[in-house]
Amino acid sequence: MTRVIRIKSAPARALPDTNPTCNSNACHRSVNVIIGAALSCLFLVFAGCSTTADLKPAPTAQKALGHVDAARASTQGISLLVQAQDWSGLVDIQKAVTPLKIRIENNGPQPLQIRYNEFTLISSENRTFSALPLSRIEGELAVPVRDFPSPRFYHRNFHVAPHYAGVYPGIPPYHRYFAFDRYYNSTYYGYWDNRQLPTSEMISRIVPEGVINSGGMLEGWLFFEKVDPSDLNRVTFRSDLINAETGKKFAELRIPFVVK
Repeated sequence: MTRVIRIKSAPARALPDTNPTCNSNACHRSVNVIIGAALSCLFLVFAGCSTTADLKPAPTAQKALGHVDAARASTQGISLLVQAQDWSGLVDIQKAVTPLKIRIENNGPQPLQIRYNEFTLISSENRTFSALPLSRIEGELAVPVRDFPSPRFYHRNFHVAPHYAGVYPGIPPYHRYFAFDRYYNSTYYGYWDNRQLPTSEMISRIVPEGVINSGGMLEGWLFFEKVDPSDLNRVTFRSDLINAETGKKFAELRIPFVVK
């Protein structure tokens, strides 16, 4: 089930390490955002669903010390940690999606663009599983969204994409051009059709699109199309690294996982 929220209300609570100032050029337009609303009878979500996929870092992956079921990769000052831990939310979403916790640190000179279409799980048979947006964007979210769940991800020296400015009013929006992939958003938001997802907890924990500046960090969750363990035994997490100023890909990071 979905609902349309007219954006008119007061700001949501800001996170630590954020700049609460608003970009005055982007605070006066009205727009809609459609988000998923979970039903009270949540057990209906998973009726008839198959088993969940248990991802573990492959033997060839670089292990992340101090983290359970996590692996890392790095290049050109960008460090990526992916943790395949069980979802700790109130609803067992893993029969419908594959959730992964990520941490990206930018210790390089280039501003790093973060968009959902830059994250993919790829099987050994070249099947792809895309990172899913949890909101359908219609226009730009330029003013605060009422009743949108308070964010529960971590960040430092991070600017949110302009089209999410109304969802995260405590985080400064990126001030340069940021292309919004409307086709990707509308296509993959359709994954939630006939599913009583996403939950408010998923929405609060997902990392938003935006830019990690040099010296910055972003940590939270991504939700991928469901990986079915019945016909797959390996997937690789791929992250395309895009310079936010030039729009050009300068590298990619890959972390292999086994599926159990």
